[in-house]
Amino acid sequence: EVGTFSQWRSSRKRPTWVVFTATWCATCPAVVSDLIRAARQHPQQPVVWAVLTDVAPGEEDARFWSRHAHLRGADRVLGFEGIPQAIRYAVDPGWRGTVPHVALLEPGGRMALFSGQPPASALQR
Repeated sequence: EVGTFSQWRSSRKRPTWVVFTATWCATCPAVVSDLIRAARQHPQQPVVWAVLTDVAPGEEDARFWSRHAHLRGADRVLGFEGIPQAIRYAVDPGWRGTVPHVALLEPGGRMALFSGQPPASALQR
């Protein structure tokens, strides 16, 4: 929902990497997998969340999970609920819906945004 991201963002106690993705996105699986791998090797062990912008995954939907196995390594997989344009604007007013869109969140609410794969230097910070 629209207000959820900003409330959640300011409450982070650990670094959190959020990748906004879609089931139709050809480049998203590689970005999601790379972020998960980098997080597991990072000294601060950031949490990785994947947010699907086009569907909400069902826990019992075996077909979904077999087609999108790259999401299994994420700490949490969520879907948009509400008006997608309003949610995107609440996350990043400049975001026009392209995916992958990545938010690197620091405890306390600081955030860095990237369209596509963030550079390694940003992940290390």
